[in-house]
Amino acid sequence: VIEVKRELTNLLQKLSVEFEQNPNDPLLAKTYADVIREYLRSGFLDTQSTKQYRIMYIQILQQLIDLKEASEMTFQEKINMELTLNNPIAAEETAMQFKKQFPLCEEAYLSTLSIYFTTRSYDKLSAELSTLKASPITLSNKALTTVRYWAEVNQNNELVSHK
Repeated sequence: VIEVKRELTNLLQKLSVEFEQNPNDPLLAKTYADVIREYLRSGFLDTQSTKQYRIMYIQILQQLIDLKEASEMTFQEKINMELTLNNPIAAEETAMQFKKQFPLCEEAYLSTLSIYFTTRSYDKLSAELSTLKASPITLSNKALTTVRYWAEVNQNNELVSHK
């Protein structure tokens, strides 16, 4: 275990230096992000280090987005990490970028809906549900079930707030 941690730490240090010298290298950024993700999942980090690596991870994912090298998973990871760090404003901005880059991806809309649901932004949730319903996207069964749930919760919230 100690050996694995040491190897990961050394690899991270090496990648950190390389990334600092070549921040526009998409392959290097992807590799660096993968290693940080694995390090975060390893359980080797204390609370403060975990937070620092999450922030670093978000920065590298943003670099991939800026380089137009982001996959759908890149956006999802960044949004989840921003929500984990209790930054729903940044998560919403990322979700907007996600929808812009992948306009026909159901996950882009589901991520946005999730943010609004989590933050109890019911007006935004309602508007996003309407946008999704008007879009040409065909939802999977899982996504359809989730959207129906959020629509019901949103409708119940509207009924309560208008009493």
